[in-house]
Amino acid sequence: MAHITGGRFLLHRPSTPAASTFLSHRLQHAPGVSEKSPFIPLHRLSIVCQCKWIQDDSTNHINTADNGRRRSKLFSFFPKSPASVSSVQDLFEFICSGPLLDKVGLTREKIAESIDVCLLCGAKLARLFKLNELYLNDAQKVRFYHYYTPVFLWCEDQVSQHRGLFADAEEIPPLVIGFSAPQGCGKTTLVYALDYLFRLSGRKIATLSNYNFYLTAEDQAKLREANPENRLHEKHLDDFHALKELPESFEWTPLDQDRYPSTDQAPRVEFVPLIDLDGPNVENLVGNACKKWGVFQVINHGIATRKLDDIESACRRLFSLPQSQKVRAARSLDGVTGYGPARISSFFQKKMWSEGFTILGSPLEHARLLWPDDYTEFCEITEQYQEEMKRLARKLMWLMLGSLGITKEDFEWAGPTRDFQDACAALQLNSYPKCPDPDRAMGLASHTDSTVLTILYQNTTKGLQVLREGFGWVTVQPVSGALIVNVGDLFHILSNGSYPSVVHRGMVNRARHRFSVAYLYGPPREALVLPHRKMVDHNRPPMYRAVSWKEYLGIKAIHFDKALSTIKICTPSVVINANDYSENDRVES
Repeated sequence: MAHITGGRFLLHRPSTPAASTFLSHRLQHAPGVSEKSPFIPLHRLSIVCQCKWIQDDSTNHINTADNGRRRSKLFSFFPKSPASVSSVQDLFEFICSGPLLDKVGLTREKIAESIDVCLLCGAKLARLFKLNELYLNDAQKVRFYHYYTPVFLWCEDQVSQHRGLFADAEEIPPLVIGFSAPQGCGKTTLVYALDYLFRLSGRKIATLSNYNFYLTAEDQAKLREANPENRLHEKHLDDFHALKELPESFEWTPLDQDRYPSTDQAPRVEFVPLIDLDGPNVENLVGNACKKWGVFQVINHGIATRKLDDIESACRRLFSLPQSQKVRAARSLDGVTGYGPARISSFFQKKMWSEGFTILGSPLEHARLLWPDDYTEFCEITEQYQEEMKRLARKLMWLMLGSLGITKEDFEWAGPTRDFQDACAALQLNSYPKCPDPDRAMGLASHTDSTVLTILYQNTTKGLQVLREGFGWVTVQPVSGALIVNVGDLFHILSNGSYPSVVHRGMVNRARHRFSVAYLYGPPREALVLPHRKMVDHNRPPMYRAVSWKEYLGIKAIHFDKALSTIKICTPSVVINANDYSENDRVES
């Protein structure tokens, strides 16, 4: 048994030889590939991997202009010369250009023998980290193919050698592999990836952390500066305040922006419905807005103006911090909470002119990193705001369900007290800094929310746009004290397609910094969401299969705007006309 002080450990207890088989890519006739790999016994199974190494000028390039996403060329940062990836051969060269091969005893021949495993590792790692393997950025490509995959192959070699020390009848003791490095170098994420790959291969594994020393955020910054060629240390977060011109990486063409172009109808002023929750006929107004728009604004919602001012002040305080301070709370590659770019960024070639901060429950862990001596106020404001949002979300849920004719007795996951006590939620703080060229930039690309509903507060700077079928993009005009309510994908499922999940995006401007706060509301963790029985009959069969929020988030992370179609089981024969909205649905403030 080996022991290395400090860092992360992998404990492997060998299982049966059959269980160590790792499913391989369908690459059956690649030159130089042998089934006698010293790392993993490969069995040629006809399993189709979704990795496609295609660059822009490939003959196999598929035009994806209809959804605004384009594939980009892949470059290696080890060594300095770039390695374009457009085929299995190019992937092979890219892996061989990595800095770890000599250190872990890998040769070009051994990589050739395991190239199909490398392909599958990349695809599986992309799924693990909720990334699209066709649109990995440079740092992600380097992590997967210069770091995680070679280390995994090396670990497999160590396991193979360890097994060879014992006869078939002997009990094989666990093998301990240690990783020692300063804090911030990626040990946790590396072991997380290796643990996942080992479990896929059928191996039994356990991990142990033993931290002996830490680097401060300042020391981590010095480490990055001292090793500029090492992309593993980079946070890849842009300092928008330091950018005086729009970099090419942020330039969106009109075609990129208009994934959902307007129709050729004559221009007509459209207003997102504004509903007074203390007014008459609220349930019907909510139902009409949900059916025809998938979004509406509410006033007299019960949230004190002071609470809205406080959360906006918290946003300003957070996003006005120096970039070197904000990255202390940077979201990890496999993480959900903390500071970073929009989660949908990996589906687009171009960057978005925005930054965000995600909170699940208490932000204490990250707030301490941002303000070591003064984090209490930020925590109190965000936690109190979430409590207010939870109360409002319950009220909105019953209004939306009631508009469908669904009563408290009809709805199961509302809980025994019918107050959605076990519902899950997250808080997303968004910043859209002033932009030097807003006409060519995108704050947040068009998408739908993976929630049941979303409650959004925006400051007085406009920028949110929603897609109205038949009319194109409609700007949601800021209304003092109002909150915006979006129908999410899960409520669309629950309503059996009656209420659309609204497509929306965030735009930027040259003169003003825009902030928004989204309360992302979902069902209990294990609850299944499916078309409600009152929305189903012989004329309206269920459109979607049952799905939990956790499963759906995983689907959305892979398929993005095609996520709903992957769980659709029926197409409705009746098309709802969403274009007959009248001005009677609007309540003037």
